[in-house]
Amino acid sequence: PRKLIGGDNIISTIDLIKDNPHVYNCSEVIKNCIKILADKYGSIRKVSQHFNINESNLYYNWVRDDVNGAPSLEDLKALTKEAGVTLEGKDFIVSLYNGKKHRVPSFINENFLYFAGLIAGDGDIRESGHKTYSIRFSNSSKELQREFRSILKNEFNLPYDVQSGTFFRPEATRTHSKIIGNILFQLGIPLSPKSNKIKLSNEILHMPNNYLASYIAGLYDSDGSVYLRRGKGSSCIDFTTTSYYLAKQLQLILLRFGIQSSMRQRKPSFNSKIQGKHNKFVVEIRNSVSMKIFYDSIPLKHLSKKENLKKICTNIKNEH
Repeated sequence: PRKLIGGDNIISTIDLIKDNPHVYNCSEVIKNCIKILADKYGSIRKVSQHFNINESNLYYNWVRDDVNGAPSLEDLKALTKEAGVTLEGKDFIVSLYNGKKHRVPSFINENFLYFAGLIAGDGDIRESGHKTYSIRFSNSSKELQREFRSILKNEFNLPYDVQSGTFFRPEATRTHSKIIGNILFQLGIPLSPKSNKIKLSNEILHMPNNYLASYIAGLYDSDGSVYLRRGKGSSCIDFTTTSYYLAKQLQLILLRFGIQSSMRQRKPSFNSKIQGKHNKFVVEIRNSVSMKIFYDSIPLKHLSKKENLKKICTNIKNEH
């Protein structure tokens, strides 16, 4: 097919959290639930007995944001489900094991997906002790590092550290979060080493096109290339991966925008420092119409790639 129909599924972030963190900024939601459920069961005491929740939590601890007590995500889900109260439209402050508190957005949004695309392209997730994951983005682009750090701060309120680049490796930004790590797993990004195992999860594949576009932008900004023709040869947008599954999925989701691509296979790379273990799959976009659609539809933030693509599209317009 020359084009595929898009999805319309917007994912609630808490539905992707497989752990059971405490949720700290939900007192108004809890108050609303208690009022509804007390009418339904006859009293707050009977509500506490029905849900096996300490009565003082419903009377005091969970209905105030200025005290230490906070419901677990499982208890919050149970109460809201029974009361018919929605959790939509609210960002949550969460914490595991009395660890650091950080924010997660109500829904998986475009910033979150761009962040995930950067990790999928040039990042890694590793176990850091038994209670958390290290999430790292390693890339020499200053603008991409600024984007990554901005999302950590503004979306998740997470601290980070910076590992200086060397001759052999680029600068890296690293944070720690088991919750964010587990959400990234649900989006198809596995623990490292990940290169040949990464894929797009069903959750991503059923999202609207503008959400997909942000994930694709993160992939291409971090690990894609935009080649501007200079003399002989043709301009090209490509993405190289050792995951055959990701390459085929990428071809299909590009068709959601009407972008046609081809795929070729290369043998593992080898030089004096690195011996590749896996074949590489290169997704190439060479069709002028498709490159123009890519420029209009995929919000790249990498300045030189974006500028090269703009020049390609200008040349295409002039040729016509």
